[in-house]
Amino acid sequence: MIAYKIPDTIDGIFCALFESFTQKEKPDFVFSKNFQQSFGCVVKSIDIVPKNAERVRNGIIKCGGISLLSSLYYGLRACSDTAKNLIFNVAYKCLDARKNLLDNYKDPDMLAFLEMKNKISYEAHR
Repeated sequence: MIAYKIPDTIDGIFCALFESFTQKEKPDFVFSKNFQQSFGCVVKSIDIVPKNAERVRNGIIKCGGISLLSSLYYGLRACSDTAKNLIFNVAYKCLDARKNLLDNYKDPDMLAFLEMKNKISYEAHR
């Protein structure tokens, strides 16, 4: 089991994506604050490298467009403990498929992300 400890920013998620794709490993969990470590879990600390974050940001724009990037930014406003992990999984799947998969309602990660995004937009509207 692999877990990534990231800084609490979108660039932390982007650097975790860069690390994941360059090392050819997908972490089981991505967290920024609290995480109950289990036996046999390897925790990697990810630091922000602006060059790598910009590279992933450009890759997301190339694959899914600016709408995907703005949706990922929107998801950061959630106060959930698993929001960072969910954003990482959505971005990972979109980068792996090289297209915007947010309209894939069969995928549980995409559905959970869209529900989280709708709750945030409703709260902002209120």
